[in-house]
Amino acid sequence: GATGARTLATNALVCGGLFAATGLVPWFSGVLVLMFVGGCSMAFAEVAETTIMQSRIEDAIRARVMAAYSGLMSAVFGMNLALAASFVGITSPGTAYVFGGAWCVVAAAGFQLFARELAREEQALADEALAAEVASLTSGELGAQPQAEVREPASVVRAR
Repeated sequence: GATGARTLATNALVCGGLFAATGLVPWFSGVLVLMFVGGCSMAFAEVAETTIMQSRIEDAIRARVMAAYSGLMSAVFGMNLALAASFVGITSPGTAYVFGGAWCVVAAAGFQLFARELAREEQALADEALAAEVASLTSGELGAQPQAEVREPASVVRAR
């Protein structure tokens, strides 16, 4: 949920800084260290991203959506390599890394907005569940066990 989206935002910000710094570091060993740490950060982001997607997709279509997503990411990766090569040809490798880092920071801002929306949805669902529990306890049905209504987040319902 919101924690995963905040993880995405944090990792995108870390990667943005590391990749931008890669374009500015004059030593190759420094570039290797920055790229290694940035790659590790992106691995954590990928786990958070996959978890968010799988938790918000209906069971009946999850495999198809994840397969389409995997295929799309492979196609986008190849396209990004071609665009990056063209951009490096126009500018320089250092400029390309700084520019890529800046785009990671833009993505971090988007992930942060997404995290806020998810946090609002999660809080609304928690508030409704608490209100239903309080209402059932105050209605005098002490022996009956309240049955909580299971609701999906609004963004999942909108996606249908």
